[in-house]
Amino acid sequence: MSEIPEPKTRKDAVETWTQFEVNETLAESLVANSFRKPTIVQAQTLVHLQSHVDMIVAAKTGQGKTLCFGLPIIDIVMKRLEKDPERELDRIAGVIIAPTRELAIQIKDHLQAVIPTEFEDKIKICAIVGGMSAEKQIRLLKYKPTIIVATPGRLWEMMSEHNNKYLLDAMPMTDVLVLDEADRMIQDGHFKEMRDILAHIYTQRLKMKNKAKGKGVDGDEEKAKQQEVMQIMKSANQDSEEEMVQNGNPDIDWSKVKDLYDEDELVKEFEEQGFDEEE
Repeated sequence: MSEIPEPKTRKDAVETWTQFEVNETLAESLVANSFRKPTIVQAQTLVHLQSHVDMIVAAKTGQGKTLCFGLPIIDIVMKRLEKDPERELDRIAGVIIAPTRELAIQIKDHLQAVIPTEFEDKIKICAIVGGMSAEKQIRLLKYKPTIIVATPGRLWEMMSEHNNKYLLDAMPMTDVLVLDEADRMIQDGHFKEMRDILAHIYTQRLKMKNKAKGKGVDGDEEKAKQQEVMQIMKSANQDSEEEMVQNGNPDIDWSKVKDLYDEDELVKEFEEQGFDEEE
């Protein structure tokens, strides 16, 4: 995909975003924040905005990868709210895991800035990172933030030591799961907490899926699938940054990646059962 031409007017700038089915109000907010057109990597990912596919994105610093994963999350929530303005958001739409506190806070601030003013009260973003008061973060989680941006260590601490019910119950039902700088976080011997977090999300998601279908869960099968997905991610991260969007790489058997995040029937069934229902 070639670079999008520089828009001449504000209307043209908004249309550079809406051509990818980005919510128009969100597109206007992007332009107001001086994002007059998508970068090449953003355009390559936004093409799949409505497809709900898994992607691995690689690009040099400064190419706008944050909006590649941030816009789909915000877009999902805004479209839900526009269908039902009175809707109370009581589950997590996006979980973004980053390797450092500085990067996590930067992501939070970046996404917060592009949320349209009329949606600021509804779409709450919470940073869960080390080096800050755990008690304060626990209080913030009581407001049921829509988007979680976190470092693996503090997020796992909230889940394991503090047994935060909102995180434990809501994270498996997230619409979008993002691992920023994933190549750093899946290296052997690093960020063990991240593997525990992914195992919780995967296991609970699988339990919910099978519960809705009246099936049990095979522990060995769970473990095998988790290892398979992690191996695929490792293989993908060995590829060149020149391939900016990895989606169908011939060296990777993408059919083995188990997509647990676009099962509308499961979501509907789970919501009918009651989101906070205990297992």
